[in-house]
Amino acid sequence: MLISRPKLLNLQVLRFFAAFLVAAGHVAGTYRALAGGEPGYLDYIGFAGVDIFYVLSGFIMWKTTSRLSGPGRAGNFTLRRYWRIYTAYLPIAGFMLAITFLMNGLPAVEKLEVVRSLLLLPTAPPDRLLGVSWTLTHELLFYSVMAASILFSKARVLILIVFTLAIMVGVAAQIEIPTQTYWVKFLFNPMIFEFIFGILVAVCHERRPAQNPIAILITGVALFSAVGLAYWHFTFVPGEHVSALVRVGSYGIASAVIIYGAANLDARFTPPAFLVKLGDASYALYLVHIPVILLVWHVPQRFGVTFFLDHMNASVGLILCLAVLTSLAYFRFVEMPLLGFVRTSRKSVAAMA
Repeated sequence: MLISRPKLLNLQVLRFFAAFLVAAGHVAGTYRALAGGEPGYLDYIGFAGVDIFYVLSGFIMWKTTSRLSGPGRAGNFTLRRYWRIYTAYLPIAGFMLAITFLMNGLPAVEKLEVVRSLLLLPTAPPDRLLGVSWTLTHELLFYSVMAASILFSKARVLILIVFTLAIMVGVAAQIEIPTQTYWVKFLFNPMIFEFIFGILVAVCHERRPAQNPIAILITGVALFSAVGLAYWHFTFVPGEHVSALVRVGSYGIASAVIIYGAANLDARFTPPAFLVKLGDASYALYLVHIPVILLVWHVPQRFGVTFFLDHMNASVGLILCLAVLTSLAYFRFVEMPLLGFVRTSRKSVAAMA
């Protein structure tokens, strides 16, 4: 979801496809909710773009932190990663708050956990300002673990092993004794294992580069697609506990294979620059596609305009194109300037200290 400046350009392109898959899945789900009909293939594979993001995040975090150590590096890493999350997220969250108020009034706003949503604290689904924000909260958790591994670099591997074991114990405990406490379910969500998958893929990439990355990438894509078909055939929608473990063991592993192949592909193939630019804006696409869906299908209807609802098939393509274009603009004119402002402010504060 978040952009860095990786040398692994094919992974940057993969970010875009993962974000686009999530956006397409949400468009398909909204279309079905408004127009009726049975769930289709996208309803069972669109959400899996998140699995790609989780594995990819673990991969990138290991690559960028495995040689860092000390309190200064740990603090700098934490500030940089947290700021990258919040600078792009907060304007969108503010927009969603404004839309909620304009469309449904103050009572609808009062039902939301506004402060928790803005701070990206664990927040139950009905109470969030932005539906996808739960994944950003998981990112913050993982960044905190990686910061600890930098701070105590001599025990880096031990910290990651303890973290993994803690998640395993928590997941097992939830299966035996299910809880309705959201923060517990959030903290011990099996999908966190996918971050660990990403670290393992990064280690394999360093120690055992693939000899035939194209074949591995094709295998991963085929496996990923087959999982979606299986979910569709059996109408399986992952939820909590055991079903979430099934998701990790299927989409998570397929994502790891895809990323291992794509990471080894850079030595043989340089992707087109426009795809890399789309990858740069992937975090923006992940954030803006839901507001775009609202602005095309929901807001006009609220004011009596039904044109887009009357032409839903055509407006599907419009929403996806508009989401991509909006993400590019948001990245260029909002996200990057805000990040630049934060960097400048940090340097000014450091100079005054």
